[in-house]
Amino acid sequence: MAADNDATRSQQRLESEPLLVSRDGADDDAFHPRSSSFAEVALLLKICPGLLLGAFVVKFDLSYLATNYSGRIASDLNQLQNAIWIVLAGSISGSCFQPLYAFCANRYSRRSTILAGSSITVVGLLLCSISIWLWELSLSRIFVGMGSSELGLLTTIIINDVVPLTHLALWRSAVTTTMTVGLMLGGPVGSKILRSTNWQIPFFLESLLLAAAIMLLYVTLRLPPPHVPSDVDVTHNRRTEHGNFVKVNFDVVGGGVMILLFATPLLALNMGGGILPWNHPAIITMLAITPVILVVLLYIEGVLAQHPIFPVSFFTSPPVLLANFCAIAVVFAWNQVMFNLSFYTQVRDIDGNLFQNWVLTCVFVGQPIGAFVSGVGIQKTKAVKAILAGSMLLSCLLYSSLAAGWIKSERPAFAPVLLLFGFALGVSESSLTVALFGTVAKQDQAALYALFDLVVAFSGDIGLTVSSSMTRGLTYQYLRNALGYSDEASTIIRKSTASLDYVCGLLSDTRTLVLNSFIYAIQKTFLVSAFIVAAGILATSFLTTSLEEEVKTDEGENLLPES
Repeated sequence: MAADNDATRSQQRLESEPLLVSRDGADDDAFHPRSSSFAEVALLLKICPGLLLGAFVVKFDLSYLATNYSGRIASDLNQLQNAIWIVLAGSISGSCFQPLYAFCANRYSRRSTILAGSSITVVGLLLCSISIWLWELSLSRIFVGMGSSELGLLTTIIINDVVPLTHLALWRSAVTTTMTVGLMLGGPVGSKILRSTNWQIPFFLESLLLAAAIMLLYVTLRLPPPHVPSDVDVTHNRRTEHGNFVKVNFDVVGGGVMILLFATPLLALNMGGGILPWNHPAIITMLAITPVILVVLLYIEGVLAQHPIFPVSFFTSPPVLLANFCAIAVVFAWNQVMFNLSFYTQVRDIDGNLFQNWVLTCVFVGQPIGAFVSGVGIQKTKAVKAILAGSMLLSCLLYSSLAAGWIKSERPAFAPVLLLFGFALGVSESSLTVALFGTVAKQDQAALYALFDLVVAFSGDIGLTVSSSMTRGLTYQYLRNALGYSDEASTIIRKSTASLDYVCGLLSDTRTLVLNSFIYAIQKTFLVSAFIVAAGILATSFLTTSLEEEVKTDEGENLLPES
């Protein structure tokens, strides 16, 4: 009887382990969390160079593209009016394919999935480097987005497979730091290379760096297999009720509908208000059919599919829903503030000073610092909920202070305060990741993290959309209240909202009225962000206490029985 119980516990433990073994028996590239801190550090030092180089290249590429897509690149292609498609193609494809990578990581192994995705990215970058038409470059960016979306996902999952959950945030801070460096260098360094050569060369150099990362991963990600009882077959990846493993086939229909579900609203949100007006039939249609596609997907995955890509339980689990709601609050509010902060600083100091160019840099520098502090705090105290709530409270206070005008973002003396914005986000991101992983079984963490990234993408887009519409509406209202309804006032309003250069040429009193209208409107959006984060803080209090218990006992629970 005792032997039967031990066998049952062994089977259950095996089922909860990360599926890192090559399911077709190609290699023994799997590994498992180690009880020894030395073994943990040794494994990560072995695999991190390839992971970090890949993460750096992806963020460098995004920064370079964001800096130059509408200026030099689209201008050289004589397609300035269609420049946004260069960015949209990659961002939408990246969001759509993340859940598929999560499925493949469980089905075929982490190693083969990250190598495949990175290889697709290299192909996309090489295609970018030889593109001479807009449609070629946009198609190439689809491949870049499709491949690069798995790097952040798989990097976090692989680190989580190696270390206890309480150590995840600390090790992930190294990834956050590397990504921040890539974002900070991509714009200036990529632009310098562009000016010295042409806009295709940076893409080619990025492909070489990423190819080097792939070679490092190919060599270093061959790790020892986990301890598995000798009578268990691990060549397949799902166990039947009788204890036998069966091969899992990819759900092609569900995967196709899932891509359609994510692509449709993302395309509508990114095109609305820019490429097409919000009342355009195409935008209305895409937004209207999204709920229908969601119902179809839930029916396919919940009723028809034998092996769903997304466990339907994600959409009914209160801890998962609460953690994702907190993520929505953090990201939505953050994007609202960051969308307006540069313009807000410029309006407050219309005559201009050099510090305007460093405002966002100060914010971004704080993010890896926050991630590191969060990692140390979670490892030492295991108080994930308290750390998450504290970081959100800090964000709420900062956004409220911006709304009240207490933070003078145009003054260099407030640089340390601006750093706190990024610090709070870094803490929130790390603690949210740990909290999220603590709500599901080990085998579902990859799919859940992919869903989390999609939530972040949607929240960010909605935050930008709402912020843009709210700022425009409030600015117009304040300008009308300040200037009146005369024809002259209408002309001033129309030209002021089109260019700040026109505002600089206005008479002193009129210019003050116009600038104050901009400031008051943006401060209201900051206040909305503060209220949204406050709602997220309230949600953290309802996260189940078992979440922290899981974190506290994770180091023991995630280990296979000793042989």
